[in-house]
Amino acid sequence: LYNVVIGLSSSALLPLLGAIVDHTHHRLLLGRISAVAYCAAIFPMIFLSQSTWFAVAILLIVNAFIGWIHTGMAFAYLPEMSNDRKVME
Repeated sequence: LYNVVIGLSSSALLPLLGAIVDHTHHRLLLGRISAVAYCAAIFPMIFLSQSTWFAVAILLIVNAFIGWIHTGMAFAYLPEMSNDRKVME
């Protein structure tokens, strides 16, 4: 179930977010927001116990999706790091 939820939500929403990142000037802002959201979603996991496991499992799904968003933001900067094709390979 976890893989299905992450796979479907990623395939539906990440192309839209990729277009926003590639064709607008909001790349740095979205990268910062996704980094803060990733940390905020991972912080409550330190309170895992028998009574909170279900909420932490839901947060794990949210955290995986935010992680994909943040990875996309980071990968968007790769072409700008160098113009030398040998360095990029």
